[in-house]
Amino acid sequence: MTERNETAGRQTEPDSSEEPRPFASPPCFLPELDPAYLGYLGPVETVALLNRLLEGARAGARGIVRIVEAAGRPGERRFLRAIADDQARFCAMLSDHIIRLGGRPTGRTGDFHDRLVAATTARRRMDLLERGQSAVVETLRKNLARIADDVLHRDLRMMLESHERTIVLGRKLASEMVRGVAGSGAGPVRQHGRQPQGLVEHEMVMGALDDVDLDTVPE
Repeated sequence: MTERNETAGRQTEPDSSEEPRPFASPPCFLPELDPAYLGYLGPVETVALLNRLLEGARAGARGIVRIVEAAGRPGERRFLRAIADDQARFCAMLSDHIIRLGGRPTGRTGDFHDRLVAATTARRRMDLLERGQSAVVETLRKNLARIADDVLHRDLRMMLESHERTIVLGRKLASEMVRGVAGSGAGPVRQHGRQPQGLVEHEMVMGALDDVDLDTVPE
């Protein structure tokens, strides 16, 4: 063997005088980690979250079905029916995931149902709907990053985006209703010196709907 080969051979031999270094973690440790260790919700917590969302979605779907005919303007009725359809779809989606995760879908209907059914004015209906949609958005934004299941994460992301769009559309509809009433001369509408923006506009619009009779609003 040449000197070069001997040197190469010596370099490949382990030095028995060195202590073996332990691994930072045992082999195959990560797949066995509790999801909570990584910041994800565990199965029980996930099912509890989905059941809370299910209660709210059921309350919205059932409540809107009961009040939709009380809406005086066809545009409002179409808007309400679209929300009811979405909520019914979310009820089915949430129930499927709960069962898939080994849980039992709740049979409860959220308190939002009773408040919505009791609403007698356009302002109150629209305000309640936005509050309900915003509560769902807040819950989903808070928990979405903690959902480890890819399929569930995708569906909850879709639910979040749907509620965000509904809030925007609801504000637009409320603005259109107020402008329509002002143009028709029907009902007392508060006047403002300039066109408000963002949330300020929304608050002014909702306040103007207090005394609006939607039956007098032109299409």
